[in-house]
Order: sequence, then structure tokens, then C-alpha cells
Amino acid sequence: NQDASSLGNNQVYTLCEDIHKNIWIGTSRGVYIFNCNTEKFGFFTHTTEFGVLISSEIKKIVLTKSGKIWIATLGQGFFIYDPERKKLVQDSSFTSFVWDISEDSSGNIYLSSHEEGLLCFDQRGNFIQKEDSYISLENKGNIKINSIKNIDNGIWFSVGTTHLGYLNPKNWKCIYYESKEAGSIRAISE
Repeated sequence: NQDASSLGNNQVYTLCEDIHKNIWIGTSRGVYIFNCNTEKFGFFTHTTEFGVLISSEIKKIVLTKSGKIWIATLGQGFFIYDPERKKLVQDSSFTSFVWDISEDSSGNIYLSSHEEGLLCFDQRGNFIQKEDSYISLENKGNIKINSIKNIDNGIWFSVGTTHLGYLNPKNWKCIYYESKEAGSIRAISE
């Protein structure tokens, strides 16, 4: 049994603070929210209009400029939660395995996929474009994009075990840098 002051899962992968200063916690089995006023944890129980509950491993949670919360999962695609309307939407039509999320200065949302490349969406979750030209690179290892980060209006992302990619969102041109000694890039920060 779990009391309300404890987290119901001990495998935490990501944290995100919402506009109310509550902490969203992505675990190996769904999302928990730590209410800073009550100092208690609660499992995120909202479901989509089709009754889908977020129950898989959560790799990233991001609060976007529009106030929506994007949630990357391994196995269920991605979810967008609108706190104002209390509405949860799921999208697994492009990929079921999302590793990372980043927002650019224009408000576009980028998702890194295990198999489908770098995916770009608008704030409402409408698909814009996909970058997967790296698939033709030699010596790329696997094709998984582990991490993405918007830095100075450019999207940096890791590819497989040997490449770092840079996407210019203005013209959708990519440059790839190879490193034979770097190993897998798991995180990118400013």
C-alpha cells in the first residue's frame, strides 16, 4: 500500500514544473504529479476520449509556451494534455516510441523517435514535417534519436551511436557530425 505522501514508482525518468508550481513526474509506469501545496503525490488518472490511460514508460514531459503539457512515452506514442480544458489527446500514428521533446522559438514541437526520425508538430499536435535523411549515413550505428534540444533557434539531436545532427528549422537543412569515439549521446544541454 502507498500513502499519499509517497511516489508510487521508484523509476523516475523526467520532471516538469507546471504553471501552478506542481511537479509532473515521468516514471516507468505512467505520470505522477507532486502537489506543492499539499506535499502529496497523485497518479495522473486523466484518460483520452477513448479511455486510454498513460501507463507506459515516460521519457520526457514538457510544458510548452501555449501552456499544454506534452508527454513522450515508450509504447503509446505521445500525449498532449490541455490543463485549461482538462483534455488529454494521444497520437501514436507516427511512432509509438518517443524519446525526447523540444520546443523551438516559433512554438513548433520536435519529437525524437526510436524508428521514425525527428518529427515536427505545431502546438495543436498537427504534423508539419519529418527529418530522416540520416538513415542514408554510413556508420550510424542504430537509427534511434536519443535526445533533442533547441539551442539558438537550431535543433540539435543525436543519431544512433556515432552522429550529432543540427537542423535549421528555417530551411529544414541538416548537417551531421560523426564521432567514432563519442559513444551514445544521451542528453544535450545549453
